[in-house]
Amino acid sequence: MSAQSAQSLQEQEALANKLLDNGKGLEATQVFQTLIASNPPNIDWLYYQLGKAYGLDQRWPKAAESFMQALKLNPQLAIAAVAFGDVSVTMKAYEEAEKAYLHALKFKNVHPELAQSYLRLGEILVNNKQYEFALHAYKNTSDLDKSLRPQLIGIYKTLIDTLTQKNKVDLAQQVIKRVKAIEEELAAEQAATELDENELLLLQLHQTQEELETLFFKNDKLEKANTKKQKQLNTLEQTNAEIVSKLTEITTERDEQAKLAANYQNKIEQIEKEKKEMVSKEELVVVKKQNTELSYKLEQSLYELKQLEKENQSLVQRQHLLDGELLKAEAHVELITDILIREKHF
Repeated sequence: MSAQSAQSLQEQEALANKLLDNGKGLEATQVFQTLIASNPPNIDWLYYQLGKAYGLDQRWPKAAESFMQALKLNPQLAIAAVAFGDVSVTMKAYEEAEKAYLHALKFKNVHPELAQSYLRLGEILVNNKQYEFALHAYKNTSDLDKSLRPQLIGIYKTLIDTLTQKNKVDLAQQVIKRVKAIEEELAAEQAATELDENELLLLQLHQTQEELETLFFKNDKLEKANTKKQKQLNTLEQTNAEIVSKLTEITTERDEQAKLAANYQNKIEQIEKEKKEMVSKEELVVVKKQNTELSYKLEQSLYELKQLEKENQSLVQRQHLLDGELLKAEAHVELITDILIREKHF
């Protein structure tokens, strides 16, 4: 088959499927028959689709024939077996329907659809008063799809009334036992579900309790850490206040020393000035006398000056020391200020 022919077949099949989806059975039937005539690889599936197209127009014998042909070509096409069984039920060929359903049971992937088919079969059999076969169909329904059991209970209770009215007591008792068994199964499953939910709730409660204990522990740890940091902060603030006070004292002492040094310098300049003023020709004798006194005074002044220089040197040294302490104190203040800023941000 050429690529062009394959593409044409695909387009025709897409058209047929679209017609089928739109409920146009007659048109879809014609296209599917044309496709089947070309004997494509998926001919089994096309026969199944042809059967569905016949079913849209309620052409049940043709539909059954198409589904059966699909099964002959591919016995594993379980969905065709279910469809054949459904059509057989409609045609009241219940034995053929049962055989088709049993064949479909071999394939697990169609069990939900098959359960619905058995449910419909059971209802039709009840309407045709074939109650034993109907019970068999309903049992297959519950075996295939457990979720249909609540619906079956209602069907069974209606059937019990019907059987009682028909005086079929034995069958009615069988149905009553079946209803009781289903109700017990559902109750047990509900209890198990509630038990699982309770266990889950207990587990969640335990996990929540553990999480709360963890949170309480973390909160207590944080409170202790905050208390410790607050104490450190208070200590730093106190230390900062002490440093500021010490800096103030150092600054005051330095100012006083600067004033004292200035006074000493003024006194030396005054002595030099007085010395110059005392020298004159007219008062030479006096000057000599005074010179002697001045010499003596100068010696005393020199002595005092030396003492002042020593004190000044001592003051300079102390000034250097104070300046060093002041720099250290200022660095310490900056460090403390930086710590305080970080603590507040934290």
